[in-house]
Formats: sequence, structure tokens, C-alpha cells
Amino acid sequence: MNFKQLFEHQINQYVIYGATGWVGRSCLDAFVSTLSPSITSSMLLLGSKDSEISSFGKTFQVFNYREGFPKIQDGSVFINAAFLRREKTNFMDRSQYVECNNEIAAFAEMVMKARELKSFINLSSGVAKYLDKADGDKKVDLYAELKRVWELKYFEISRASDTPLVNCRIFSLSGRYINEFESLALSNFIGQAINTGKINVYSPETIRTYVRADELGLLLLRLGNTSQNIFLDTGGVLVKMKDLALRISSIIGSGIEVVCSDTTPASEYFGDYIGFNKLLSDFGISLSSIDDQIVDTLQAFRFRG
Repeated sequence: MNFKQLFEHQINQYVIYGATGWVGRSCLDAFVSTLSPSITSSMLLLGSKDSEISSFGKTFQVFNYREGFPKIQDGSVFINAAFLRREKTNFMDRSQYVECNNEIAAFAEMVMKARELKSFINLSSGVAKYLDKADGDKKVDLYAELKRVWELKYFEISRASDTPLVNCRIFSLSGRYINEFESLALSNFIGQAINTGKINVYSPETIRTYVRADELGLLLLRLGNTSQNIFLDTGGVLVKMKDLALRISSIIGSGIEVVCSDTTPASEYFGDYIGFNKLLSDFGISLSSIDDQIVDTLQAFRFRG
């Protein structure tokens, strides 16, 4: 049985919840590029409101998640990619942010309880690791607290309902659908280079791992079809911030200056990247170089205008 037959074997439906977001759209691209037209035409895309998105020249309808619920079938692979980003706390008070995210996450909980899913894929965050027992003394914010709370809830439901759970903690991603342009190092550096001709790096020795979001989507597609409980961190290319800035400068060109000031202490923010990269290799997925990831991410700035 080849990969395509394996992916489509006994799968009634793929559901992407949070389909219009960065990871959701990247997963859609990965699925459309991998699965047959007969399977992709039956995919169910869910968001906060009715809309349309495109992938490889095909237009897909996105349903309001409340109205889309009856369309979710037993035997589906459900990708839970819906959550308000940390940056939203700049515009919402604490109680509103908690209420909105709990409402979003509770829908995925309801699906998990109401349907016999082939697999439930939860896209969590690397910051949740700071609330693991071993890292319990780390300072965390509201976003991290909520991510960890819902990880634990999905774990409990998975055990109670015997639903296979893939829990993926996302550290740093790249890609053409990146939608935060200020607080993420990759997009911030690119924005500085384009707008000012200079990149200021305040923590040059800090290390991150970067993987294209659509390559993550390919891996999630394959893991979701194994019907196994799998807990993983994203990985990818390991790079220091000063080297990331230098690569961006080289690719964008035009004499862009990189200024490193060491005003912020170096900090590690990556998980089990070796295990993740091995999974990519095991499933025949090529990891893009950091240069290729930068070039792909630049498309988001062209789309943004």
C-alpha cells in the first residue's frame, strides 16, 4: 500500500477547524497537494464565520463552526487549529480573552465527545512545556496557561473516549501564510529589512528551530492516519537569531545591515527537534533549508502589500 492509499484508507473526512489561520491554511495546502481530488472535495473547513479560501487554484468553502458541526462525520481526522493568538491580549481584557478561547476550544471538545474520530490532532504551543511538572517554576502568560489547560482536557477525553490523540506543541514556524508581523522574530526581521534596510537583533545567541507550516501539515496528515496517541514538539532547522538575520539580509539584499546589540539575554525556545526531524525523514518529508523558508515566508509580505 503506497502513501496515498495509506492516507485515504478508511478515511471518511478531513476536518480543519481554524481553516483560515496560518496553520489551517498551511494544512489545507499540504492536503490538497497530497490527497486525491475525490478526498479533498469532501474535506470540511471550519472557521469563525462563513468565507472562502483557495489552495492550488481550487476554491474551498469555510463554514461557521456552529453550522458546520452537523457535517462532521464519524471516522474523520479532526485538526484543531483554532485559538486566539497571544497578540490578541493587547486588544482584549483578560476575561474576554479567556472566554473567547474557552468557547473556541470547547467546540473541539464537543466534537471529540460527540463523534467517533479516527484521530484528533491538537495544535498546542511550545510555551505549554513551561507548565509541565519539571518546568513548573517558569514564568508563563495567559496564553500558555490556556494552552496547557486544554491539552489536559483533550488528554482526559482521549482516554475516556478511546480517541487517538496527536498533540503537537508548535515552537517556531515559517511560511507564506504567516499572519503576525511584529512579535515573531522571523517576520519581524523581514519587516525591518524591507522597511528600514536594517535588522536589529537584541538577542543574537538565542536559538530557534524553524519548519515550514505546510511541511508540518504533511506530517500531521500522516500521523493522523496512524490512529495512535502521539505527543511531539515541532523541530526543523536549528538557527541562532544573528544567523537568521544574516540569511534574511543576504536573501533580500540591497546592502541590508544587521546590528547585534546583546541587550536581551539569550534564551532557548525549542523542543525535541531531533525526534521531529526523524519523523519527517521516516515519512519521506524533506525539510526545507532556512533560506528556502525565508523565501517562502516573503510571500506573506507580498500578499500583505
